[in-house]
Amino acid sequence: PRKPWRPRVHLSGAVRRREVRRLLGQADLRVTFAEDEEAPAPTDVPLVVDGDVELGSHRFESRWPRHVHPDELADERVLDAIHRRAVLVARRALRRGLEGLLAAQRSRSFLRGSGFLFCPQHWYVTHLSRDEDEPRGSGRLGEPYARALPLAARQLCHRLFRDVEVDVLFVQDGVRVKQLRRVLLLLFEFHDLFGARALEARHFQGVPGVRVLLHEHDIESASAFPSEDFPEPDYEDFGRARILHVFLDQGGSEETTDVPFDWDQLPVLPYEPALPVF
Repeated sequence: PRKPWRPRVHLSGAVRRREVRRLLGQADLRVTFAEDEEAPAPTDVPLVVDGDVELGSHRFESRWPRHVHPDELADERVLDAIHRRAVLVARRALRRGLEGLLAAQRSRSFLRGSGFLFCPQHWYVTHLSRDEDEPRGSGRLGEPYARALPLAARQLCHRLFRDVEVDVLFVQDGVRVKQLRRVLLLLFEFHDLFGARALEARHFQGVPGVRVLLHEHDIESASAFPSEDFPEPDYEDFGRARILHVFLDQGGSEETTDVPFDWDQLPVLPYEPALPVF
């Protein structure tokens, strides 16, 4: 997952393969051809090259696969649309994979821990896990990431978490799929707007039913959890990590209060003698 992510285009139509590979390769894209009867991956971007279409007609299409003229393969607008489509498809695969892994554990009851740890961007982490291992079991839950998530989704997750400076995603028991989806969508939107910038908890204010917190965990300050209202997960296996927590909202911690009025900070007006009144 740490390898640089190169989106792949599943191309159909009569084209010169060497020239197409050269043009798209310059844009950091890989190519597979439908004529080889190779099934496209879920994260591939379908594209149809058709010499009968008008130049510039791709700008008015919103559905995929898009039909483009052979002379437009090097057009920056076509390449930007391919890259954007690849990001959206990989995000959907990442979101659906996480939701599927958590949904498979809904019917189970756990004796220990308070939630799940999700970090598929690390090659040495192979499965979804609990924040505290069960008395019996290997600690690995559900399918491995390599089977539940396409490689492109894991590579995108690595780039996303690296840019926003997040190492682990923690989801508390009881968080619903719709609530988690809302948090992920805000995370994607933040990355679109700001790119490589550290994420903060204030960017998730307003999500109904959940509370999102960030905690920089290390050995020296392991007990310095940002809030006393929410249970601190067990992070014994972590040496140092920046963890994004998705908790159920306990209520009462966002009540509006009146701003205290400090008389000491009032400006002192200069003295002016009173004028006589006639």
